Amino acid sequence: MALTDIATSALATALYSTGVTDKVVGKLTSRMLGKMLFSQGWQWAIELDGFAGGDFFVRDVTYSRFSVEARPLKIGGGEINVPEGRTTVPLTMTVRDTVDGLMRKWFDKKLALPVNLDGTVNLPAEYSFNIRIYRLLISGVSILENEFTVFAQQRGDVTVSRDAVSTFHTFSLTFAQVSTFTDYGDNSSLLDSFSYSL
Repeated sequence: MALTDIATSALATALYSTGVTDKVVGKLTSRMLGKMLFSQGWQWAIELDGFAGGDFFVRDVTYSRFSVEARPLKIGGGEINVPEGRTTVPLTMTVRDTVDGLMRKWFDKKLALPVNLDGTVNLPAEYSFNIRIYRLLISGVSILENEFTVFAQQRGDVTVSRDAVSTFHTFSLTFAQVSTFTDYGDNSSLLDSFSYSL
């Protein structure tokens, strides 16, 4: 149970114990939610191992920790889903590039590392790297939200057009997570995950 859940529950209990009605509790809850600072879509930063300043090039990122595969089990006329295990989920991002292709060149080098030209596959230590996603709390302060060990999987199609005179050259990058055997718990102290300069 999160601290906010405890605080909310304690507040509701305290309000009800004073004898106020549901309507009053609803109004007070509505006011509290109106003052709450919800995270906005732009409040994030990203760090790519081996690419200093990579955050500047990333326009958006889509990620998830893992998914749980389930197998349906028929019981009479009903069904129960039985979990079978975790599966990795790709991390994708849309990036802008420079005129000289700085982002494209960096990714293509990463893309060449897992499989050699002769068909042999390298060890994970040779091609995997970390991507860290931070949540921006206040100006100049960020907190580590997720860290993924990944390898480059695919550079998306590049579309160029002579009519696109006021848009940036963008394309998507796809990264595969190396493993689902990762501790996603929050075992570190809160101070360990803070960063004051990215």
